[in-house]
Amino acid sequence: MEVFQNGRFSTGEPVYQIGTKNADGGYDVVVFALMSKAEAEAKLAEMQPPVKVSEAPKAPKAAKKAGK
Repeated sequence: MEVFQNGRFSTGEPVYQIGTKNADGGYDVVVFALMSKAEAEAKLAEMQPPVKVSEAPKAPKAAKKAGK
C-alpha cells in the first residue's frame, strides 16, 4: 500500500488517500478518507505490521583453558 494524491481540497491543497497501485498506473483505494499528506502517511504507518527486531546471534563463549 502507498499514499497517493487523488485531487485537491476546495482550498487548493492536495488530497491524499491510501491504496494499492494497479498495473495500469491507477489505484485501488483502501482508505477512502480524504487526508493531508502528513495525515495519510501517519495512517499508513499505523496500518503497517510491526517490524520484528531480531537479536544478533551471540558469539560462542571462549573455552576456558585447563590448569590456569
